[in-house]
Amino acid sequence: MSKRNSKRSLRKERSERDKMTHHADRSYYGHMVAFQHMLQVAKQNGYHDTSAVIPMELIDFTAIFISSLVNRCSLLPSTAAENLRTNVNFIRKTLARAQISCSSLILCLWYIDHHPNNYHHDWTSRDLFLASVIVADKFLADVTWTNVDWSDFTQQQHSCQDINRLEQRFLRDMRYKLFVPEQAYYDFCNFLEFRLTLAKQQSFILPLSYRDIRVLSQSLLPIYVERLHLTLRPFEAMWLLAKTAASICAMYGMAVLMSYVVYQYAATQIISTVQHLLYQRQLQEQMLVMVADKLTKLATVVVIPSSKSSSLLF
Repeated sequence: MSKRNSKRSLRKERSERDKMTHHADRSYYGHMVAFQHMLQVAKQNGYHDTSAVIPMELIDFTAIFISSLVNRCSLLPSTAAENLRTNVNFIRKTLARAQISCSSLILCLWYIDHHPNNYHHDWTSRDLFLASVIVADKFLADVTWTNVDWSDFTQQQHSCQDINRLEQRFLRDMRYKLFVPEQAYYDFCNFLEFRLTLAKQQSFILPLSYRDIRVLSQSLLPIYVERLHLTLRPFEAMWLLAKTAASICAMYGMAVLMSYVVYQYAATQIISTVQHLLYQRQLQEQMLVMVADKLTKLATVVVIPSSKSSSLLF
């Protein structure tokens, strides 16, 4: 039984990995969809699951996402390319070497978002990312990298002493409160999904999917609503509302169409089944008539010779 469950979990993990690889093409939109799927899987598994690492094909977008959250800016490619290129490259190279788990990444983002200094004036983007990801990975993983390893991951841009100092400073700022309840982790994943979906809809002229509607319609905690700074211009709000209404109408239309197709198929199957039964009954009746005719003829043949023999006796 355990072997069957392990095989099933391996197949599921391979399926999720293939799905993320399929979405993570060279387009920026494809990376956003794949990253959104990774968030959904990490939310379902909980942050105690440290087996799933960040896929290599999503390292670049993950670096952009982290840098945008640290600097509290949008996820538009132009912003990341012009103003945050140095930080993105540093985060990308560090993540590619460290290969941390998806749950460690989300916990790292939670620490950054809930850091007491909301705008991180006393922290550089690199230092805050490095300290938060080291603390998150050490908090979750039983066997993890040492600070010497992290120094190597940064290509010696941060020495081991620098990393020790950053880690101690970060722990003091967080007042050593590193535990995150499951519900808080779940709510934060909802916030990340909402932020990503909103950026995707504002950046690309595409219809809303069922998942997008579900994410945008879910309730967020007031602290996360404040983080998002939802100040859409009237045209943007009307455009998003129109896309939502069009997507809902399209889904209902598809549901009605599928119901009609299923109804027609079921009606056709029922009619053909009834016709087949009637045809079989007709064949049975014809067979009974033929058997009755045969028996009648046979009885007639037997009766006539017997009558002739009796007349000869008299």
